[in-house]
Amino acid sequence: MPQTHQEEARGMTRQATFYWHNGRSLGHTYESAKLISAFLACTSRQDVKIAAITGAFHGLSTLPPDCDVMKVPGYRNYDDQQNYASAPVSNLSYDELIGLRGSLFREHVRAIPPDLLVVNHEIAGQHGELTKALSEIGPDTCAVLTWRGVLDGVERTHRKYLNPEALSFILGTYGEIHVNIDPDVFDLAHYYGFPADLADRLVYTGYSDLPGSVEPASCDRSETAVAAMGGGQASWPFWKVLIRALMRSPEFDEIVVLPGPYLESAQAEQLLAACREDPRITVRYDVQDIRPLLVDARLFLGAAGASTISEVLAARINAILVPRQIHEREQEIHASRLDELGLVRMMPKENWDEESVRATISEALEDPRPLREPPRMDGARTSAARLASLIGLKQSRVGS
Repeated sequence: MPQTHQEEARGMTRQATFYWHNGRSLGHTYESAKLISAFLACTSRQDVKIAAITGAFHGLSTLPPDCDVMKVPGYRNYDDQQNYASAPVSNLSYDELIGLRGSLFREHVRAIPPDLLVVNHEIAGQHGELTKALSEIGPDTCAVLTWRGVLDGVERTHRKYLNPEALSFILGTYGEIHVNIDPDVFDLAHYYGFPADLADRLVYTGYSDLPGSVEPASCDRSETAVAAMGGGQASWPFWKVLIRALMRSPEFDEIVVLPGPYLESAQAEQLLAACREDPRITVRYDVQDIRPLLVDARLFLGAAGASTISEVLAARINAILVPRQIHEREQEIHASRLDELGLVRMMPKENWDEESVRATISEALEDPRPLREPPRMDGARTSAARLASLIGLKQSRVGS
């Protein structure tokens, strides 16, 4: 394979740059951390340098130590009954924030031109912040987009991704789109009616699991319930119902509550006060990897975020999921499909009251799921191996 100009400038060491935006959850950070870890595991670390660019301000400790991180100014997303918007964390206006973030990204890729550029979820970054930089990347850069298996409702997905301008941008920028789902669970192209030229770019990799084998389900799970609401932003209406329902559940000897770092401080205090009423409840903010808790627990209850779903399916835990998004439909579509397949139980947020949650807990304990083998769970490893191949990196036996 002939050397590119970038390879000649710095020898054969490749540069891989990963971008993800940030918001009200940890999911995109966890997805990116899994992919970067898998990418390093399947390559020789002497052959590649890894850079990450993100505005996320929680969860960065999950990134491997060999990953250099450029933290750009962050923002918060709000998705509740009153708000569906983004707001800066700093004293910048939103337009100033996006302009600064875009400039920082542009300067980064100019100074360190990537051989591989991986963009998570947002085709041009938050509010188009990557547009100028992406228009300047040359033919020596291989650009890949990663998508979750479910985007949003059909109408909103068409409006966002299938309008002529967006579709032209995607096709002109990304050689491949890696989709983190098993197509037997959800066929992205078919569900949204993608045109052939876009469908041909999709590579279904499987759910984004960590490198290494999936732990087998324990035959003798403890009488523990684990409850989590993802990053936690605007989750108090769900927590106050769930905590009361769990307090009325004598089946559990221990209840582990994971509030999430984005839960608003006033609501976090309310949650802690409610949990003090039951000595079985432990509130933990220190959990970076939820898997060890899930593999031994009897029941999981929580939000139906894509990252949480991956962990639930990998751990093969009996789970009750609530799609808690107010203005988007990703979680509802995804959890509903998994419920249909007998892999989890879904509770609509409209039914999220104490009596209904308690009844569903009893049902789940009497008739646990999953009722079948988990779907394909090797998404991070599959995607990483393909990314390495795209830029000509030799793969180690670990990642083969």
